[in-house]
Amino acid sequence: MSKSNGLSFSAAQLKVIAAAAMLIDHINKVFAPFHSYVGFGYYFYTTMEGIGRIAFPIFVYFVAVGCMKTHDMRRYLLRLLAVGLLSEPFYDFAFSSFNYMRYTTDPATIDNPLLQEWTAHVTLWQGGIQNVCFGLFLGAFAVFCYQRYRAHSSRHPGRRILLLVLLIAVWMLLWALAALGQCDYWQTVVPLAVLLYAVPNEPLRLAVLAVWCAAEYLFLPMGGRMPIEASPSRAIFYTVMALIACALLWRYHGEKGRQPLPKYFFYVFYPGHLLVLGLIREICILIKF
Repeated sequence: MSKSNGLSFSAAQLKVIAAAAMLIDHINKVFAPFHSYVGFGYYFYTTMEGIGRIAFPIFVYFVAVGCMKTHDMRRYLLRLLAVGLLSEPFYDFAFSSFNYMRYTTDPATIDNPLLQEWTAHVTLWQGGIQNVCFGLFLGAFAVFCYQRYRAHSSRHPGRRILLLVLLIAVWMLLWALAALGQCDYWQTVVPLAVLLYAVPNEPLRLAVLAVWCAAEYLFLPMGGRMPIEASPSRAIFYTVMALIACALLWRYHGEKGRQPLPKYFFYVFYPGHLLVLGLIREICILIKF
C-alpha cells in the first residue's frame, strides 16, 4: 500500500511510536507507588496511561502483518515466545504488587505477618500476571493454526468440517491459556490477531481495529462494570488515544523503512526497558526518593 499524498509512516517509524507510548505508560505504572509522594495525581496518571493505549493496536497489527510476510512462521513464533519467556521475570520485577507492598506505609500491610513474608524480598515471579508478548504469541499461534487449516482443507475438502471443528477447539484452548495466564489483553488478543490476518484488505483491517478500540475501552467489562459506566471520561479518553493508533496505521505506506536501529531492537527493548525501570525504582527506594 502506498500513501503518496501527505504524511506517511514506515513500519520502523510506527514501531518506534508504539515503543515510546509503551515506555510512557510503563514509567507511569512502575513509579505508581510514588504518585502520592511526588504529587503526580490521578489526572497525570490517567493521561500517561492513556498515551500508552496507542501502543497495543500498533503492535498487534504488526504481529498480524508479520504472520503474512514471514518466510518461516515457526521461527517467527519461536521469537515471540522467546521474548515472552525472557521478559517475564523483568515484567514481574517491574509490576509485581508484592514489590510495591514492600515500600508501603499502610498499617494493614505492615502489621500483616503473611504480607510481611511475601514482601520480604524483591520478587521476579508473581505468577498471576503475564506480559503482553505471551498474548501476542498466542494470537500469532492462532493465525498459524488458521494457515494450517486453510492448507489442509484445500487439499482434503471432504474433511473441511472436521478440520474446522478442530481449529475452533484449538482457538478456544489458546484463548483459555491467555485467560489462565492473565496475559495483557487476554480477553481479545487471540481473536483480534486472527481477524487482522484474515480480513482481505487494508481498510477493512483498520476498521476491525477501530471497532476493537471502542469495544475494549468502552464496553469490555472490568471489575464487573463496563468502563463507559464506571468512568465515562477516562473510557472515552482511552478510546480516542487507541484510535490515534488506527489513524497512524492508516498512513502506513507498507514499507519497512530505513532501520537505523538494530534488526532485533524491539525484541530486546521490551525486556530491557522493564529491567531498567525496575532498577531505577529500586535505587529511588534505597535513597529514599
